[in-house]
Amino acid sequence: MSATFSIPAVTWTGPEINEWPLLEALPVSLGGVLRQNNGFIACAGGFHLRGICSMPDWHSLQAAMTGPRAIHRLFPHVRSSDIPFAEDCYGDQFLLRDFKVWHLDAETGTLHNLALSLKEFFGALATRPVDFLGLQPLVSFQEQGHQLAPDQSLLCWPPVSTRQSADGLTVKAVGRNQHLEFLSGVARQMSQAKPGETFEFKLPD
Repeated sequence: MSATFSIPAVTWTGPEINEWPLLEALPVSLGGVLRQNNGFIACAGGFHLRGICSMPDWHSLQAAMTGPRAIHRLFPHVRSSDIPFAEDCYGDQFLLRDFKVWHLDAETGTLHNLALSLKEFFGALATRPVDFLGLQPLVSFQEQGHQLAPDQSLLCWPPVSTRQSADGLTVKAVGRNQHLEFLSGVARQMSQAKPGETFEFKLPD
């Protein structure tokens, strides 16, 4: 990408690149970003761009593409050819498919084409991160004196997509990998549930 963007509130950066074959196989737009900075956590914890590394595994793009907890294994609507290059603090995923960015709602497992190029996506992220990513629950969490560690995301309960969420949300920090597996189970049950049906979940520790 030829444009330069100032990504706000970077709190963590990834290690050096150590999987060069994957880098060469990525679209030029994404590869160019990762050559400059091998992934990061930004927007005060609200956004995570995965990097090309083996460890930590929660930061590994390769693991998200082909590992035991690959995004396409956890969420059936994701294709193995999709590139899950990033996620927000709630576990929602951002995928590259046919050079456009798609959004995966991890609670429901549904995919939405944002119809944005990677350049346009990063432009929106740089100019209006709170609105673009819906970071208001994270802001409230931080105003209460809490912070997310790099390997954590924010679990919202009850699920935002349920009617009960209108009565208010409880949020807690959980491990990224554990959270994704939990959300995968939530999405699976929701996809099978009938309208108005009640079901139960065990929250991760």
